[in-house]
Amino acid sequence: MTEIAVRRDKADSYAQLRPYKVYVDGERVGDLRRGETCLRAVSPGMHTVQVKISWCSSPPLSVGVSEGERQELVCRAVPGVESDPMAVFIRRHDLLTLRKA
Repeated sequence: MTEIAVRRDKADSYAQLRPYKVYVDGERVGDLRRGETCLRAVSPGMHTVQVKISWCSSPPLSVGVSEGERQELVCRAVPGVESDPMAVFIRRHDLLTLRKA
């Protein structure tokens, strides 16, 4: 099976009670609470993955997936934003990080 797996870091302390929304190729495919993983079966090739909460998001990440491969990604809020009330305005499009695990 060809998949993209997005995991929310257990150490992520931002918005602990709210889920992040996971998007693959612009389509919402699931929600993530701390420590959870969202799996999405995809066709082989390039895909765009993004994580959002309210009006804030991670930058889109392009991910190449080969036949039968699982690409694993991890997301979390940028360190320090939980103590900065202006971060949701200043860092709106990069409040969350998304990277290969």
